[in-house]
Amino acid sequence: MADLFGLASSQQWHKYCGGNEPREMSLPMLFLAMALLNRSATVEQVFDLCRQVGAKIEED
Repeated sequence: MADLFGLASSQQWHKYCGGNEPREMSLPMLFLAMALLNRSATVEQVFDLCRQVGAKIEED
């Protein structure tokens, strides 16, 4: 999971999924993971996948 989300180690991943106050995931991290899991997706499709898992993306 750490590799998928571009983290240095698995210890970093645990900060996002446990404890009393888990870290909030940034959009770039989530985008990277979704793009790697869906390599044929377009940029807009990856943003849609991010929205499906709860990302709030504001467009200018």
